[in-house]
Amino acid sequence: MASDDLNSIELDENSTDANSLSVIKDQEDKPVRMGILVTAIGIGMFMSALDESIITIGIPTIANIFGVVKLRAQWVVLVYLLIIVGLTAVAGHLGDRFSTKLVFQIGLIIFSLGSLICALSFNLPMLVGARMFQAIGAAGVLANGTAIVTRFTDEEKRGLAIGFTALVAALGVVVGPGIGGVMIEYWGWQSVFWINVPIGVIGFIYVQFAIPATPSLEKGHKGDPFGSIIFAVFMTLFVVSITLLVETELTRPYLWSGLSFALSMLLLIGFILWERRIDYPFIDLKLFKNKKFTIGIFCALATYIALNSVAFQLPFYMNDILNYSTIKIALVIIGVPIGLAITAPISGKISSKIDSRILSSFGLGLIFIALLVGALLISFTTPLWFYVLISTIIGLSIGIFTSPNSNSVMSSVPKDELGVVSGFLQLSRNIGYTIGTALSTTVFYIILDIVMKNTGISDTLAEVNYIPTIKILFGLLCVFIAIAIILSLLRGPELWLNNNNQNDDSLEDKEVTN
Repeated sequence: MASDDLNSIELDENSTDANSLSVIKDQEDKPVRMGILVTAIGIGMFMSALDESIITIGIPTIANIFGVVKLRAQWVVLVYLLIIVGLTAVAGHLGDRFSTKLVFQIGLIIFSLGSLICALSFNLPMLVGARMFQAIGAAGVLANGTAIVTRFTDEEKRGLAIGFTALVAALGVVVGPGIGGVMIEYWGWQSVFWINVPIGVIGFIYVQFAIPATPSLEKGHKGDPFGSIIFAVFMTLFVVSITLLVETELTRPYLWSGLSFALSMLLLIGFILWERRIDYPFIDLKLFKNKKFTIGIFCALATYIALNSVAFQLPFYMNDILNYSTIKIALVIIGVPIGLAITAPISGKISSKIDSRILSSFGLGLIFIALLVGALLISFTTPLWFYVLISTIIGLSIGIFTSPNSNSVMSSVPKDELGVVSGFLQLSRNIGYTIGTALSTTVFYIILDIVMKNTGISDTLAEVNYIPTIKILFGLLCVFIAIAIILSLLRGPELWLNNNNQNDDSLEDKEVTN
């Protein structure tokens, strides 16, 4: 935190607050070495983000072992994402009120203990409950990690340190399926949770000795824990309403789905009214008056819904129909992070010279083509290399889209709102992943039921039923990308790019004059 931020904190007559702020200031005069800071915080953030996706590739295995359909097994993924969406703001508020380091460490312990219970789970309800507990810890880690990095870096190194920390968390999400595939193939699905326990303990000890204490900042930081909880309940009921549409063991599922949806909409209205009346909202609704911000967020949301739908459904198709081993499935999925790692830095660099509208739309167009070609050519005889190629192209395309889209969003707001907007981008990713997982499964079963009626074959795993269903599903996902392309093109030119070009022209004129 910069000294200007300290000056903005309102002090009362209480000497304890003054002493706390004095301690903070003394600590901030001695920043922690960047390497130590990023690695200490990065361990917990990497593992927490990793567990958003590491188990995705093992869901078919878990469904088979516990004897459940993927409609139920998907909650192993969903509950983790929902808890993080709802509790991250609460965990950040607790960090400000008590201690960011303390809440971060408690989060690590809860995450590690939750991982242990996950590994010991003997049925689906126990595993889902353990994942909820694990996610509570992950929210504490993810909410306070960047705050700690910000607190113990000076202005010169802060941006770089935060960038490294964000990269570590992003890598955790994108490499999760690949790491999970290898571990599940050789050591079973429980191994992806066992590994968290010793690493979590090591992370706790590392933070304890490497990071100084962090007294309360409550006087200068406000939060909206109530708003975040309302939003989490809204998201949960909305996702439940989607999954209940195809629930086979519930009488009158459409009625219960409709009730859940109606309640979720009432909560959404209540959430909007609440956010408009408080000074420090969980989601600043005023930002949506900004055209570039709104379009950028919805582009990201539509893209994440489509891509996570593919990422969730593809392992089931390859496991149930193609009989691929987990290692082969991991080989396909790993193409996404490889492609992303290649193009994201390049796209980010040139996004300062080429209009984000062009780069983002181009990346989305490539995703659309890859999904469409995949939908058309998927068959029982399609070779492995084809899936690897499509996956890699999608990864390359995501890298082309993400950096300029994020640049456009971040450049559209004042500097004093960059932290809020950065959190918004993270929130859109988690919401997209959550909705994509639930929506793709529900739509899959709706399409499958129609296909089975047409073929007259009731076997859900019959090739004649499954492959047309997956083709139609992936074709429908192209619609989300098409919407994102249209929105991206409508965002308009980047004004800051025009200003840069004008400045370059004026410099050239000066040189000629001289």
